[in-house]
Order: sequence, then C-alpha cells, then structure tokens
Amino acid sequence: MSGFRNPPLEVAVLGAAAVDWVARVNALPRKDGIAWADRYEPFPGGSGANMASAIAHLGKSVRFIGRLGDDEGGQILWQAFQADGVDTSAVRIEKGCRSASCFIAVDSLGEREIYCLGGVALYDQPADLAPEWFEGLQVLAIADAYPEVALSAIELAGGQTKVVFTPGGLMAGLPKSDLDRLLSKSQAVIVSRVEAEKISGRNIPEDAIRDLVGRGSKVVIVTLGERGVLMWDGESMIAVPACKVETIVDTTGAGDAFSAGFMVGIIEGMDWISAAKLGNAVSSMKIGYFGARNGVPNLQQAMGWIKQQGITR
Repeated sequence: MSGFRNPPLEVAVLGAAAVDWVARVNALPRKDGIAWADRYEPFPGGSGANMASAIAHLGKSVRFIGRLGDDEGGQILWQAFQADGVDTSAVRIEKGCRSASCFIAVDSLGEREIYCLGGVALYDQPADLAPEWFEGLQVLAIADAYPEVALSAIELAGGQTKVVFTPGGLMAGLPKSDLDRLLSKSQAVIVSRVEAEKISGRNIPEDAIRDLVGRGSKVVIVTLGERGVLMWDGESMIAVPACKVETIVDTTGAGDAFSAGFMVGIIEGMDWISAAKLGNAVSSMKIGYFGARNGVPNLQQAMGWIKQQGITR
C-alpha cells in the first residue's frame, strides 16, 4: 500500500551485546585457588541486549541499538536477536572486528564473577545515531553508552519518551559531571547496591538514593537481590520485597530482567511501585535458569506469578 508505515516501536535500548562464556563450578575459587567446571558454553548476553530480549519475551516491541563484530560471537548474538523478535534495524555489523565477550563463573548457589573481555559493542559518536530509530518511543533505556551518545539519544527521543537509565558497573564509574547530566534527564534510574555506592560514595542504600535524588534523579531504584528493591518514587522511600524463590540456578542477568519488567510495567500504565513489583517477578522467574536470558516469562506468566505470590498491586 502506498505510504504505508509500520507502527513505531514501544521501546529502544541503547547498550551493548556480548557473548557470555559461562562456566558452572561448585564454588568460586579464593585467591590463587582453582575450581573445576562441569559445564562451559556460550550464551548471548550484554546488559542492554539482555533487557531488549526480555522486553520482547514480555510481549513488547523493542529495538536494540548497538554494534556487533562479524565473528562467531556476532553470529550468536544476531541469531539470538532474530529468535527473540528484537528489531535489529539499528544494529551495525563491523567487518573484521571481534564482538564483545565476557567470562562468567557461576557457583552452585547461583552467585557469579564476571570478567569483561571487550570488543565491538557501542556506538561511539552521536552522528552514528539515526533519528528514525527513536521515533514514537514510549520508553528509551540507556544501558551501556558513551555519555555524549546517550545524551544525543535522549534528545532524539524527545520529551514524550520516558528515559530509564541503568548504568552498569562501567558507566557507574563515569565522571560525576557526565553522570549528573544523565541522571537529571532520566525519569527513572535503576542501579544495584554496588553501583549505587560507586556513583554516590554512600554505602547505605537510603543515603545513596538521597544523593542521587539531590543530583536530579526523579525516581531511583536500588536492587538488593534477595531483599528486593529500595526505591524513591518521587514522594517517599519504599521497600518492595522480592518474590519467594525456591531454587536459584544463575543470577546472571537478574538485574537486566528486573529492568525489563519495570519498563514493561511503565508501558502497561502501572505506577512506579507496581512496575517495580513486575520487575521483581520477572527477575525471580529468570534466576531459576542457567544463562542471562533463559527463563524470562511472558507478561501473562509474570502477572500470574505476582498473583500466586500474593503481591498486591
């Protein structure tokens, strides 16, 4: 049909994709120690890419914005995007380059250590971004990104788009001036306890949240693992407890699953607290499976899990 255009996507994620080479060990070794692995295999990963995959599993249309190498790792990541239904129109394949990767050791309790090996992943210039990638978005997630590229993406998305900033361990180490510009332009900020301390210099979550709010953050969420999350919803400090989980297999990607559930809650019209409860549900279901993306439910399953847990919205 002449003049036909596909409807705009609901979410775009600016971030990194990486291949996770995961070893399962009985226990993580101490310094100078050794651990035997009974399983070692590659999984598609990268924080931003994990979020995009989970958002697609939850039934929302999502675009990933990032770069891949043309190596075996890039093929693994590309095929995973296709299988999950993630829009790849903003993914650029770099010829002759190695895709980013990580080595991850996971113990019998699901705890892990991560070693990033680098490689092609992020757009490094604002000029690399195309305006059409950001048209009509309801949510823009800033995961891993160079500050100027992230700020350009926010500008291209426009004021009608809710920006969710999820600085991982590397972005959390940016200079204060760069972080403050991103914090002030985001509707919600999601960080782990370690990241909150790294950004704020405060080792108590409540104090870290107060620091981030004082620097312009509107809604702040600190993820606390089995304790759930602590959040500032714009008016008060609220603890949102975690869902009960019987078996923990792998916590890799748990924070990404939470962020994805939270963003889907926003699209569903939930308030901040209800969106956090959905994030907790998605995260708790994911950690029963090995690999950063396995085990993510669809929205109906997640809402059923919330009902089963007796969590009121």
